[in-house]
Amino acid sequence: MLAPVVVLGTADVLVGPGRVAVYRDAGVVMLAVYAPYAALVLLALAGYLTLGWRSRFLASALLPGPLTLVRPAVVLAGVVVVAVATRDVVATALVLGAAAAVLAVEPVAGPRWYARGLTGAPPVLATTPAAASPSSGPTRAARAPGE
Repeated sequence: MLAPVVVLGTADVLVGPGRVAVYRDAGVVMLAVYAPYAALVLLALAGYLTLGWRSRFLASALLPGPLTLVRPAVVLAGVVVVAVATRDVVATALVLGAAAAVLAVEPVAGPRWYARGLTGAPPVLATTPAAASPSSGPTRAARAPGE
């Protein structure tokens, strides 16, 4: 999903080598926005890996949940900061494209990932109504005694 942004950014730098400074400045201001968020995420992961099970569950409720909710706002804040700091339309457009790609990963890839289940195999599609029903097997009354 990021390929178009990378290709366009690379082409922009190849055409005008002086554009590297604009992208460097954009990267620095984005880092100022994203680094504190990333530090909190890493802190939550470290807590989850090192704490006891009770503290682990508390830490997972206090940090990753709210951080997931504010992630789109943090990503868009990075776009706004780039727009204000660089005042460059092309750099801002590319950062906006990258932000859209980042925010689209979960809605696009998530259903495909979870549809595979724990085995990694493609999902089994029901071909008949009976196959789709969890109660398609014999009923209790129809089973032989001792089954």
